[in-house]
Amino acid sequence: MKIKIVERRTSLISAVISIVIGSLFIWLRGGVLDIIIFVAGLLLAADGLFRGLLYIKRKNLLPFTPVAGILEIVLGVFIAVATALGTNFHVYLFVLVGTALIVYSILAIIELSNIKAKWTMWIVILLVLTVGIFLSILPFLNEEVYETFLIILGSIALAHGIFSLIVLI
Repeated sequence: MKIKIVERRTSLISAVISIVIGSLFIWLRGGVLDIIIFVAGLLLAADGLFRGLLYIKRKNLLPFTPVAGILEIVLGVFIAVATALGTNFHVYLFVLVGTALIVYSILAIIELSNIKAKWTMWIVILLVLTVGIFLSILPFLNEEVYETFLIILGSIALAHGIFSLIVLI
């Protein structure tokens, strides 16, 4: 019983973090990109920490759960520190995050193929895969694409958080 409460709480926190990140990317795009990236890095690290705690509490999760949590913590801290130091990190961040999203999507597709998942989860994972591919090529495109992409990325993160909350209810 206590494990289900921890898992539900962790899923709820993860959903809220996705909603916050999505909202930041939608409403604070453009001129405050460094602030968005810094906050997103901190939230990503927090989400990784919650994944790790969930894995410690519940041993029957998939084996890549702690790896995903550790990668989120490392990537989140790296993003926050690099942005705080004033580097022009956001140019390379898109490729890095895009690659991470592609790997995450592939792992999620493997997981979804092993369980009976709702069609909405398939749509979200395929959208995340598409975003990952787009992010990986974004630095090679025109800079004006960034703002439009931030709106799209924010909308996807917001939808993921809302779908997660709906599943929890």
